[in-house]
Amino acid sequence: MRIMKNSVLSILFFAAALLFPSCNYTDIRPVVELGGKPEIVSLEADAVVGGSFEVISNVAYNTAVVKGSEWLKITRAGGPIVEFDCYANNGFAREARVELSFAERRDTVSIRQQGRYLPFVQLQQDKLEIPASGGRRSIAFASNLPCAELSVRVSDSRLSIISFENNILSFELAPSSSMDSRKFTLSLYYENDWAEVTESVLTITQTPSE
Repeated sequence: MRIMKNSVLSILFFAAALLFPSCNYTDIRPVVELGGKPEIVSLEADAVVGGSFEVISNVAYNTAVVKGSEWLKITRAGGPIVEFDCYANNGFAREARVELSFAERRDTVSIRQQGRYLPFVQLQQDKLEIPASGGRRSIAFASNLPCAELSVRVSDSRLSIISFENNILSFELAPSSSMDSRKFTLSLYYENDWAEVTESVLTITQTPSE
C-alpha cells in the first residue's frame, strides 16, 4: 500500500511539472539593434580614418553599405562595434548608409560627412514682370554646381520650364484673361544628401488683362 501511494504522488508531481513549467527562462529571440540609437554619425570633410558605431546583437548579422560605397568602406563588423574608413570629401556634403540585417530585421545608420565647399545657387534677378499676353523668357544664373545637380520647381502649372542648360533657364508663362494681376514663383535649387536645400527664387508678376 505504501508503494502504491508513493507511485501516485510521483505521477501527480510529474503531471504538475508538465502543466506548470518554470518561469525562469532565457529569451533567445534574435536581437539586432543599434546601441544608444546612433542613427547618424557625423564626420569632418578632412576625415580619412573614419569612425565606428555600436551594435547590440545576440546573433551574427550582415553589414552592407547600401549608399556611398564609393567613398566609405566597412573594415570591421559582426560584433559589438562596426568600424569604417572613408576618403576626404573635396566636394559638397554627402551621406552614406550602412544597413545591418538579420533575417527580416533591418537597421540603418546614416554617416554624414561635411564637404570642403558650400553649394551656391543664384538667379540673375529675383523679380520679373510679364504682361498678360504671357510668353517665353530666359534668365541667367550662377552656381558652383553642374546643371545636372540642380532642380527647378514652379508654383503653378501655367508656368512651365522649356530648357535648363549652360547657366540659362528658359520658361514660358501662359496668357491671362484675368482683370487682376497674378503672381508666380520659380525656384532654382540644390538639395544635398542631408535634405538641406540651397535655393534662389524668382517672383513673377503677370499684369492684368486689358
